[in-house]
Amino acid sequence: MYKETQPFICFLLAFVPLHHAAQKQYNTLLDILAEHKVLLDRTVAQNAVCTYIMGIFPINTDEKLKEFDTLLATQADPYIRQINLLLGGNAERNLHQVFGHGIIMNFYVDGSFGKKRLQDYSNVFTAIIDAISTFSESSDKTLRAVFQRQKKKFFKQTSRNKGRDKEQHEYEGDSSDKDQ
Repeated sequence: MYKETQPFICFLLAFVPLHHAAQKQYNTLLDILAEHKVLLDRTVAQNAVCTYIMGIFPINTDEKLKEFDTLLATQADPYIRQINLLLGGNAERNLHQVFGHGIIMNFYVDGSFGKKRLQDYSNVFTAIIDAISTFSESSDKTLRAVFQRQKKKFFKQTSRNKGRDKEQHEYEGDSSDKDQ
């Protein structure tokens, strides 16, 4: 009987090294998949944080500005990176993505012109100045100029809209006179 099973045992023994190699590859694949799972979990968590950070901007109210100042005191790095991304190297065009209309119209750097002081929110002020200093030598002057330009831009838009509204109202008045 041994002679009859000997070829079969030899045949099985030929597969033992292959089985060990397959087991080794299987374990390696499991390790790689475990690493990928950890990386995917981190990415999902980072995306959740990024979504939260994106939801903060633009900051429109004093309350949100105060909350943001507190956030910067505890964990500044991701918010500063987001500010840099939003400004995109051009604060004059992109400050409205960081600060909404309410902040731009009611605040000024040092509180002059009857406005509230942005400098009172030291963490926010420092973050903005640092972001602007990456592409401008005089970040304080640039920030002041940006606030002025953003306000002028708003007043020009308001003036244009009033003119259009007035023209539209006059046009509607003329057409209603013709209907009678």
